[in-house]
Amino acid sequence: MGYGDVLEVSNAQVAQALAASGRGIAVVSDDPRFGLLPLHIGAPAGRVRIRLYAAWDPQHHAAEALAALAERLSAFCVERYGADVAVR
Repeated sequence: MGYGDVLEVSNAQVAQALAASGRGIAVVSDDPRFGLLPLHIGAPAGRVRIRLYAAWDPQHHAAEALAALAERLSAFCVERYGADVAVR
């Protein structure tokens, strides 16, 4: 299976707007908009996934606050996208 012309845009909303208008598909790491439905992308090694990492200097004056923020972000992602996105 092949694809015709490829148009790469730098904004996920623009990519989704193009897909919603019937101009093809959009592969983005963003929540669906414009009535589009999310689909998983399969690869030989399994489903394509994106991991988010947070890092900071442990000596930073706000290290505890940054750790708490990272924990809240992780909890938000699990609540929004399901347990399979949890840190393993």
